[in-house]
Amino acid sequence: MIVQPAAERLHLRRGPFRIWRSYPGRHVSDDTGLGPIGAVDYAELLPGLLVPMHEHRDDEIVSYLREGEMTHVDSAGRREVISAQRLMVMNAGAGFSHEESIPADGAPVRMLQIFLRPYKASLPPGVQFAPLEPRVSDGRWRLVAGPEGVGAPAWVRSDVLVLDAALGAGVALDVPAREGHGWWLYVMRGGARVGEHRLSAGDSLACVAGDAAGIEGVEAAALVLFMYARSARFTDRGSLSGRRG
Repeated sequence: MIVQPAAERLHLRRGPFRIWRSYPGRHVSDDTGLGPIGAVDYAELLPGLLVPMHEHRDDEIVSYLREGEMTHVDSAGRREVISAQRLMVMNAGAGFSHEESIPADGAPVRMLQIFLRPYKASLPPGVQFAPLEPRVSDGRWRLVAGPEGVGAPAWVRSDVLVLDAALGAGVALDVPAREGHGWWLYVMRGGARVGEHRLSAGDSLACVAGDAAGIEGVEAAALVLFMYARSARFTDRGSLSGRRG
């Protein structure tokens, strides 16, 4: 298991938004991604934000909000509000454009924007919206997104399961072993312990071998877990999920 400290994230700050970008392959491989997991941004977005229309290609993008609301407008003519109760997945494929905004009288947004690598480049583009319960599931894993057919609220064209869980202090939860899979754990809030490793907000842990592990909350923690097939086919040509050195 390899810990990736929060301090190693790339910090981007532009006006009303701040992003801390994690590259899951750091210290693990010669690629910034970890198989089909390209990059994960933790973002804090302030009221009055407008990110003008811009294009993504060959990214499967999961917009996972835990606080606040954001308005999405896209090149397909859709206008939708996304929140902790409403998940968005953009299957960018051959090219998909969107803009994001928060009204001046809105609340700050705290979210993960997850960039996964599709199994093939130049797939048909599209976007999905799916309801989520307002709370992260307490003491158990909840499936947020995954390949078609696994029963997730929204699907991605990547061999990755995205799960979340909340742990109180002293509450334990297992990461199960899954044959042929590795996993990557991100602490979005609070703190947790995995074996000898103490993780705080923004820290992550990679387990390429996919061994089972126990997690214990050190303080109230919000966790996001990525389980990926080690043999997964993927393209590394994505606008943001692609290989970076």
